[in-house]
Amino acid sequence: MKKNSPMRKCFEVVNAISNAKSILLTSHERIDGDSIGAAIALIEAGKKINKEIYYFAPDELPTLYDFIPNISLLRRPIPNIEFDLAIVLDTSYKDRLGKARQTFESLPKIVIDHHEGEGDIEGIRLNDPSAASVTVLVLELLDELEIELDISIALPLYVGVFTDSWSFQQSNTDSRAMRCAARLIDAGAKPFDVATSFFESKSLSAIRLMGRAMERSKIEGNILWSYLLKSDFDELGAAEQDTEGIITSLRAASGIRVAILFRELDQNKIKVNFRSKDDTNVAEVARHFGGGGHRAAAGCTVDGTLDEVRKKVVHLFSAAK
Repeated sequence: MKKNSPMRKCFEVVNAISNAKSILLTSHERIDGDSIGAAIALIEAGKKINKEIYYFAPDELPTLYDFIPNISLLRRPIPNIEFDLAIVLDTSYKDRLGKARQTFESLPKIVIDHHEGEGDIEGIRLNDPSAASVTVLVLELLDELEIELDISIALPLYVGVFTDSWSFQQSNTDSRAMRCAARLIDAGAKPFDVATSFFESKSLSAIRLMGRAMERSKIEGNILWSYLLKSDFDELGAAEQDTEGIITSLRAASGIRVAILFRELDQNKIKVNFRSKDDTNVAEVARHFGGGGHRAAAGCTVDGTLDEVRKKVVHLFSAAK
């Protein structure tokens, strides 16, 4: 068996989990449905094999996912015990761990990720960029651990696959993801309920924020871009989670290959999200600015004014066509 083969890595992960009594989980900052679903599923699975598993949130959990009944598992206080093992979900980079970084520094680690890039977190790495979501990898890991699926595991895993493929509309949707989704539906996840809870339960502030981004959208060549100011959030009473889905809606414009949303975090720091409609690798551009992600969906945070960052980013895409 090759040292870095997926089968070897999966064996190492299974062995490490089997030998641990207490496990601490975390994921990347700006927690999304994929990392939330993976964490809940692992905690529920731990109950079945007598493992104490807790989640250390790198920042505030978004209320957008409160429709998942057992999300309260991620809000439990962490006991003052010595953990045997740490599992980092959906990122391979230390600087994305937020306030969890220091706590995880000294623990032996497993990294389960589906993003491109080697990362700098040391430990056993189960990284597969061909997977549509980290929840796909977690489901496959639970199979190796011989964990029986039930609704407490299936629903959060389905939410992860559903949200990270944007309801199976992104280019990362493949037969592997669809087979996983089918298994999770058979185990009790209800697609209509998840879709309604995620897409049709937005606050008025979120709807108005999306309207503002739509109104400001512009097309340069085959690049569509728009922006949100920090003052927009204050004026509309909107929150970080209210940006969910805006970039994908911008991508709906015909005749473009890339949609970009610039969001002002403060006067000289801009968050940038990318979505592509063709084979344009937006992750390459994101990495150029210190970010990362997938070929069709990526992001970064760039120092500079909104106008400065917009010109740099749009120029890079225009030069690459």
